[in-house]
Amino acid sequence: MSVTDKDDTSKIDPANLFVSADYVVGVDQSTAPTAAQLESSPVGGKALTQSLDCKSCHKENEKSIGPSFMQVAQKYAKDPNASTYLAQKITKGGAGVWGETAMSAHPNLPESDLQQIVQWVLSLSNQEGLKKSLPATGTITPPANVKPGAALVLSASYTDKGGNNIKSLTGRNTAILNSNTVMFKGNEKTNGFAPFAYNGAFVMILPKTPGWFGVDNIDLTDVKSVTIMMGWQNPPKYGYDFEVRLDKPDGNIIGTGSLTPPFNSGQRVVPLSIKLQAVTDNQMHSIYITAKPKNPGETVTGGVNSLQFN
Repeated sequence: MSVTDKDDTSKIDPANLFVSADYVVGVDQSTAPTAAQLESSPVGGKALTQSLDCKSCHKENEKSIGPSFMQVAQKYAKDPNASTYLAQKITKGGAGVWGETAMSAHPNLPESDLQQIVQWVLSLSNQEGLKKSLPATGTITPPANVKPGAALVLSASYTDKGGNNIKSLTGRNTAILNSNTVMFKGNEKTNGFAPFAYNGAFVMILPKTPGWFGVDNIDLTDVKSVTIMMGWQNPPKYGYDFEVRLDKPDGNIIGTGSLTPPFNSGQRVVPLSIKLQAVTDNQMHSIYITAKPKNPGETVTGGVNSLQFN
């Protein structure tokens, strides 16, 4: 993770960088949460208090003209309405809670800045429960309880130090690393296959005649094969021939495979691995899986549970 700020001549402060890694099910480039939505860093709020007039009356841990930010955090730590109250207090100003010295009003402070300041102040009394930033460089190991199909969403933000009467600014960015396991959403393009909701997920019911379904936004860079995970109540009597096509149902064939009986007694889940031709354009593609029963009399009751790109 690197940070550049062409408008700020001061040295980049690592303490003002916040990096997080979250695993999100059902996310893609079009529905990705932003870094701001995932972030729970107080860095931006602290920097804002130092670039606004807050620092004239408040310090982090020492009483000044007004109470320290730590005192405020401790006073309202168990108040469920603290965020709303403090936001209104900053906006409207006033006196009487901590003495007779009046607090200046900030009616023109943007809502986003207001919330960042309140978040930081309240975080001072709960450092243990605060989400910690990851280092700028390192290795991420997924926890064991990550759900299948969850995408890794990397988000980062950096807050500069602002200046005299120049508020701090925060820049953010998000990167998504899709899971190599694709679960179905139920809104895929299909012909012959039928999406079926089962145990909180969707299964593509195998057709009795030739059919296909498509999945979007697949990066095939360095992908060597795809595993089609299938399950059934009763196994196929004759089997199926599969094709993997690029971008269209009748697009270029990049892989073929065959599901052929007999199957082990009691076997309910079967993986079919299909080798893929190299796709080296570094572009996102739609992948279409076509299936054709080997015999018109096919009687299978089952479907495709997921795709795994290897």
